[in-house]
Amino acid sequence: MKLINLFAIIASNNLLEMLKMKKTKLFMALFTLGFTSLSVQAAPSSYSPIGPNIGYGDASNPRTIYSTLANPANNALSTSTEEGSRFGLGVSAQFQVELAGLEGSVNYFDNHIEPLLNSNNAADLAILQTNINTYLTRHNQGNFSSINSINVPILVRTDLIGGGITFDYTRQTASKGTIIRNNDVTALLGGGGNVTINPGAAGLGLNHKELSEFSLGYGRNFMTNESGTLSAGLSARHLSLVSNTRALDFKTIVDDNVGGQERTASDYLDGMDSGTADSNFTADIGINWTAQNYMIGFTAMNLTEPTFDITDRSTGAAPVDFRDFIQPTYTLKSQYRVSGQLFSDNRHWKLGGSIDLAQANDLNNKATQWWTLGAAFATDSAWYIPDARFGLRSNMAGSQQTYMNAGVTLGFLNLDLATTTLNLNDVANDQKDAAVMGSAGVEFSF
Repeated sequence: MKLINLFAIIASNNLLEMLKMKKTKLFMALFTLGFTSLSVQAAPSSYSPIGPNIGYGDASNPRTIYSTLANPANNALSTSTEEGSRFGLGVSAQFQVELAGLEGSVNYFDNHIEPLLNSNNAADLAILQTNINTYLTRHNQGNFSSINSINVPILVRTDLIGGGITFDYTRQTASKGTIIRNNDVTALLGGGGNVTINPGAAGLGLNHKELSEFSLGYGRNFMTNESGTLSAGLSARHLSLVSNTRALDFKTIVDDNVGGQERTASDYLDGMDSGTADSNFTADIGINWTAQNYMIGFTAMNLTEPTFDITDRSTGAAPVDFRDFIQPTYTLKSQYRVSGQLFSDNRHWKLGGSIDLAQANDLNNKATQWWTLGAAFATDSAWYIPDARFGLRSNMAGSQQTYMNAGVTLGFLNLDLATTTLNLNDVANDQKDAAVMGSAGVEFSF
């Protein structure tokens, strides 16, 4: 196996199947990036898009059942055309993967570093040192990140409570691997002719979070006149987060694997997916004004800006050498979003969009500030005639990636996919900045 990708292994959260790596493979694992399969799971709209909202511009088609995590006022819209009670149940799984700052990293490694790793020639060692530092300078802070989750919403709509209540359970995982360059790497021949590296010069920063969230939301119509209807909603959320960070010094990993010794990647990753959870509460509020052919909404999320402790699982001198990377706490910043929709009289056609008014952060603590634009058509025909949606979603902060998205609904099944590129081979060969997100879910109403 030529490339063993530590970043992707972490993102896939499959520690039991990691392969053993010798010195050369460990170097490649630290500073190259490939692709591996990811568990298909993701995050509420407070952090990242969820479900059909990938393609609906963060404001679901009014004919769709579940959109409560986008705006709690949507609980009032989650109604059938019939009077009386309505119940709904669903489950959706999402994933989001981003690649940033690693363009050409694998190609450079293959051509300029790997051929020199096992040389004992002093001239080759000098070239190797120069090439390593060139690599680290180019790709400093380059990273691979993923957010994966599963969401289970339950809807109750009845005249007895004058609106809609939803209960949501969301389980999320987020992983990020980051190349860290502090200063120049010095490559020397140590005992037995093995390459040795100065400590603290470079490393790999790892972050891993697992979040369990319970949300209780309520929304109802508060005013109706000939012009339209004003609805409002509130969601109370309990969050329980296990958050770990670790800085791996490149010298430590190399030294641990010379002279016939072997340490597996799991030796360094043990404990990243476990620990004591830190709990907190927060709330979202939302309002909608819905008229015959348009809707305007406002959502405020994470109002309390909950803060969680992060456990540093680094060893040795790493906490000192990489102190700029290691942070003791994680704060989920507030976000404020304005959304709007235009739709036909029968609500079959819809054009919608939204914009975030402030910079916030996702579960990997990457900056986010989205704008979205989407169109959708709901057929109301037989289940085998699909509803369709497509649009754009762009992050104005952080990665500044723009996604193209499309989705369909077949009866109770929702499928959505968004990508920043249509040339996936280009990404795989040259590791260009790119991202993809997707969702699959089912929902039932009775």
